[in-house]
Amino acid sequence: MATTTFKYETGEIDTHEGVWLTGDFLLDVSTDDDGASFKLIDVISMRKQVTGTLRTVVDEWFEGDTAPRFRTHGHKSLIRNAYDVHMADNERDPLHDEDHPDNRYPLWRAA
Repeated sequence: MATTTFKYETGEIDTHEGVWLTGDFLLDVSTDDDGASFKLIDVISMRKQVTGTLRTVVDEWFEGDTAPRFRTHGHKSLIRNAYDVHMADNERDPLHDEDHPDNRYPLWRAA
């Protein structure tokens, strides 16, 4: 089963415990083919280095956001929404996908 990686950018993260993380965050996320489960690969903060404590808080937020309870009653997780946008972009332009078979070789070899 292949995996898909995509990025999620945000300016604030609500930890649902009354704590808001602000700044520019870029989350590197992967998922399996059907998008049923998500894995946080990396957290990049544009302002400063991500410390262990900050990474733990972001990990907890990520687990909460991708929990099954957010997939019911019309609620959609932020990560799920970013995945859907990524997949829609790839459907419009399949050559955009780095794993697309046509992108594995240089153009001069494809001729």
